[in-house]
Amino acid sequence: MQAYPILDTPRGRSAFRYPDPDGAPDDDGRRYHAALDWFAPGGHPVRSAVAGVVVEVKPSRGTTGQVFGGTCKVRAPAGLVYVMRHVAPHVVVGQPVAAGQRVAIVSPWADGPAHVHLEIWRELAGGYRLANMIDPDTITWTTAAAAAPWPPPFGGSLRLGLPGHPVWRGWDECIGRMRNIARNGLEAPGAFITWRGHRWDGARQVAGVTRHLLDKYGL
Repeated sequence: MQAYPILDTPRGRSAFRYPDPDGAPDDDGRRYHAALDWFAPGGHPVRSAVAGVVVEVKPSRGTTGQVFGGTCKVRAPAGLVYVMRHVAPHVVVGQPVAAGQRVAIVSPWADGPAHVHLEIWRELAGGYRLANMIDPDTITWTTAAAAAPWPPPFGGSLRLGLPGHPVWRGWDECIGRMRNIARNGLEAPGAFITWRGHRWDGARQVAGVTRHLLDKYGL
C-alpha cells in the first residue's frame, strides 16, 4: 500500500509491538503502542496520507501529559482510517481531502519532543484494538500517492440545498451558488450539500466543503 508522507521530516521506525500500558489492547489482554511516532516541531504542517473524508476531529487538549493535542481521522474510500493524534486539526468532519492536503498542525508538547502519533485502522467500526490496526512500517510512504486524487465533483450526485430555495442539482446548477458561498460565507442552519454518497449538514460544513471543492479544482 502507498500513502503520502504526513510530515516532511525524517521518519523513524514504528513502535507497533512495543508494550504500552495505555496502548491498544490485543486479544490476549496485553497492550501495545500500535503506532508510529513521527517527530516534527510544534506548528509544523500535517498532511493527509490519502484522499478521503474526515470522519473525526477533536480539538487540542493542551500541551502536557501523555494525551496532548487533538485528533484527526481520515477514511480512504477503501475503508482504511489514518488516525493522527497530538495535532491541532484544520478541517471539519465530513470534509473531503486530497492526499498531501494540509489537515492539521503538530501540537507543541511541554513534556518531550513534539510528534504525531500515527495509527492506521483497518476500519472505523473496528476501533482502538490491535487486531484492527496496521503497522505503519508496512506502508510505502511516497508523494506518488497524490497522483490519484479524490474524484472530481462532476455528475448528478452533487446537490446543494438552502432554506427557501429548490435543491440545485449537478455541477452546472450548483457552481454559481457555491462561488457565492465561498466569497460571502453562509448563515443558513438548514443548508446541506451531498456528493458521491456523502452528505454534510449545516452552514459551517457546507461552506467548508464548498471552499475545498472550489480550491482543489481551481473553479
